[in-house]
Amino acid sequence: MSTQPVDKNVLIVVDLQNCFIQGGSLGEQDVEQLTKYHQLVQDIETKIKIKNYDLVVFSKDKHPINHSSLTDEIDTVHGVYPHHCRDIKCNCNENGSTYFSKKARDKVRELFQKYYKDDKVTSTDKQLELLLNEENRLMSKEEFKEIEILANDKTHEKTEDPITIRNLLNKYKHQYNFYTLIKDYVNKENIVKGLDLNYLFYGTELARVIDKLNNGEGEIGFKYNVCSNLTDLEIENEPKFELDIKPIDGKYVTIPKGQRCNYESYSSFNYHIKIKKNKESMTKKLFDKYDSSMNEIEKLPAHKKYSTGLFEYIIKYLKLGQNEENVNLNINVCGLVTNICVINTLQQGIALWNSVYSKERGMEKVTCNFKLLEYMSVPLSLPINTPYLFYPYSDSISSNVNGDEEEQIKNLKRLFDAKFHSDILSVNDDKSVIGGPITKYHVSIHREDKDEDAILLELPKLSGGKKSIRNKAKTKKVAEKKAATKKVAEKKAATKKVAEKKAAEKKAATKKAAEKKAATKKAAEKKAATKKAL
Repeated sequence: MSTQPVDKNVLIVVDLQNCFIQGGSLGEQDVEQLTKYHQLVQDIETKIKIKNYDLVVFSKDKHPINHSSLTDEIDTVHGVYPHHCRDIKCNCNENGSTYFSKKARDKVRELFQKYYKDDKVTSTDKQLELLLNEENRLMSKEEFKEIEILANDKTHEKTEDPITIRNLLNKYKHQYNFYTLIKDYVNKENIVKGLDLNYLFYGTELARVIDKLNNGEGEIGFKYNVCSNLTDLEIENEPKFELDIKPIDGKYVTIPKGQRCNYESYSSFNYHIKIKKNKESMTKKLFDKYDSSMNEIEKLPAHKKYSTGLFEYIIKYLKLGQNEENVNLNINVCGLVTNICVINTLQQGIALWNSVYSKERGMEKVTCNFKLLEYMSVPLSLPINTPYLFYPYSDSISSNVNGDEEEQIKNLKRLFDAKFHSDILSVNDDKSVIGGPITKYHVSIHREDKDEDAILLELPKLSGGKKSIRNKAKTKKVAEKKAATKKVAEKKAATKKVAEKKAAEKKAATKKAAEKKAATKKAAEKKAATKKAL
């Protein structure tokens, strides 16, 4: 006789931190925009009350001060964003700033225009190479020194001194909407740190829980002190995690992410991107600063060694696989931002469950269902001409401020599909990956809090188990590998050609010198003979 599955419900609130709202390093200056974050916090509080989750996880971006994703400008294609959510106690074994600053880059561009007046060469690396060409050096020593000073400028890296709620009220005192939104704070002296969970939570019934989480209680993740184990080495072994941490009030925990130096985890579940910095760039050779525009991004497969420890904790705390009963593990995801960290948490969670954790002992009775709560998430407008990044909206669909609702739905579907193929199927098709390729998943995206009719899209048809999709991903992977091999061969051939040209030029120069020497000798002998004859 079959029994009804037992429901285990988990809510993951992604990166709802001070750095990303008004008063934070990446916060919008327009105080009116704080309304959407205030509404988001209230919706999360209400959802937790109604749903009665078994576990509520607040993920927190927590980077070492010179993490490979941090610079002074945004370049999503090369994996860098302006400085945010930095743990000032952690350093990635790098001296000073990791990257060549924007001010220095702008100065190089200015000098290049001064001497070359050429808009086609946009690479900082190439501009420096031409400006410092040995045969035709155009840049003066004074100009070089100016670039060097700008390259080492750390003003953009300054960690702001902690401020209080009272400071914020004073800062925005002429904008009454701000006061209205945060006037119910229990303690106006609360410190506002970029790493901390959103200060707006202090105006809700969750204030006590949030305060404890912000003070280090209920933090899961790596078992060792991350700051004392930071290296730029490859991740080779499966890390050990804190799995016996007791949640606050039996359900609330936090999970840090973004702590590994050259790896990025937009997902709360895992590190899924490796940022490869170019050590051969001119900026590195001349100023010991990497050029972020030359970064290479490697997308990583679903593997335990890249885990943040979140899935391990969920499985242990909810005692999944320890009983004979069938279980529906329902994971709801919301927070900041919809089109980056929220959607990555959802999709990487799918990949990890299907490729890794569902294969573990006892998990055959567990079905994992993912739900993206779009109405409880805020996107970041990225009108970038790249399918898996493009999403030109800064408000949720349900807010009705973006105009064409159907067009936004269509773009969200397109984004989900493009990201799933680019970030999940194409990198998890290799049979060498533990658990094998993605074979199935359960996911729904909601724009309203109504399970029966608010499903924005159901996507089991995109199953990675379909042969056509697997073959498409494999073909793409083979093509990329072939292109990379071709590029290496072309570079090798070009290097050989340059070497041959130099050798030929050297040989010609040597021959010319010898001929000149012989001619000089002959002339001297002739002169001596003439003199002797006289």
